[in-house]
Amino acid sequence: MFAIVIVLVLLVAGFAFLIWLSTQQHRHQRARFIAGYRFPAALVRRYGETHPGLGLLEVRKVFEGLRQYFLACLAAQRGSIAPAVGMPSKAVDDAWHEFILMTRDYQAFCRHAFGRYLHHAPDETMGTPMRDALANTLHQLGKPLPGAAAWATVGAIPLLFAMDRELGLADGYHHDEESLRSLETARQGLERHGRDSGGAGGGCGGFFGGGSSGSGGCCSGASGGGCCSGGCGGGGCGS
Repeated sequence: MFAIVIVLVLLVAGFAFLIWLSTQQHRHQRARFIAGYRFPAALVRRYGETHPGLGLLEVRKVFEGLRQYFLACLAAQRGSIAPAVGMPSKAVDDAWHEFILMTRDYQAFCRHAFGRYLHHAPDETMGTPMRDALANTLHQLGKPLPGAAAWATVGAIPLLFAMDRELGLADGYHHDEESLRSLETARQGLERHGRDSGGAGGGCGGFFGGGSSGSGGCCSGASGGGCCSGGCGGGGCGS
């Protein structure tokens, strides 16, 4: 009887390991897909037309920022310290809006990148303080990328947070070292709270799925001190 119990335990453990291994492989495949994805030429061209003040190299940098945001959303599936992943850049948020309008391309991208659709919802439906959402973004950008690649930065600041300052957008969401220190303090507090309460894992959503919000919502960006700006701003990933 004891031997049967041992065999059953080993079988369950082996099955759980196979599930975990399969999940890890899927996440690595999705990360590689996002990292190597070529945004449609028509999308890049359209963005340049609607942002005539930006040169081609600057437009390409914006889409690298969007890639970084999508990777942060994917990383949130492995653990999130807040119910949403905030969007720190107005320029990148505008690119996301444009991408969503190319419905077939965007749907296909989401299917391969996340396994489901990433919605962009108004920030008033999110229910997460913007400071927490942006601290969660910072948290996701601190995780290692599959394949030992490094997150793109401007100095010590993640590209996604530095974008609008780099582009000189007067109406952008500007983050400096002081605001990032404030977000880092918030990130550490949320992480401690998660450990004290047993931890809160996170799936990524903006929200994900069909027609109900279920999880997460859309965050707007931050200006000056990591505060929320008005309007929809940048979308989000939710747990």
